[in-house]
Amino acid sequence: MTRARPLFIAIMASTLLLPACDGSRDADPSPAVHTSPSPAKQPPAKQPPAEQPPTKRPPAEQPPAEQPPAAPGPTETPAARPTTTIPVAEAPPRSRVPKKLTGTWGGGSWNDSTGGRSYRFTSDGTVTFAFRGAETTGTVVVEDHTMTLHFGATKRTMSWSYVDCDDPAGYGFAFKSLVLDGLSYVQDC
Repeated sequence: MTRARPLFIAIMASTLLLPACDGSRDADPSPAVHTSPSPAKQPPAKQPPAEQPPTKRPPAEQPPAEQPPAAPGPTETPAARPTTTIPVAEAPPRSRVPKKLTGTWGGGSWNDSTGGRSYRFTSDGTVTFAFRGAETTGTVVVEDHTMTLHFGATKRTMSWSYVDCDDPAGYGFAFKSLVLDGLSYVQDC
């Protein structure tokens, strides 16, 4: 027995003095390491709350009564989404163009104020102004002796007159003339 006693003491000393074998340094070196935790370390057991008598609320604070379940039937459709109205820019005014004014009307020579300019009118009230290769399209309102051209936000009212197939120089070359604010534009007969 004498031999067992030093062995027992050596085992107890190594158990108490050496850190745990799992690698943690904070392990509890007491022999209770491998046993279940002590009751002192367990959190206190939760006890159900004691039942309290219902409190009487004033009528304004009463929760709404439960609604009975809806009767089976067709499913409800979701509420319609509100629509947003986006203002649409108004179309510029236009009128029918008299047949005698439809087509392309070219300006004079490059040296005068109508040089390189032309107007093209269609019967539905569309007008295209061209100058040296650049074109702008808009609408026209034709009245008795005035016409109003609308190109985007730009609006211009001009007087107009028309001369049917005329040969003013007498050389056998007849043309129609459209005079806009005193400037002459021509078209073949």
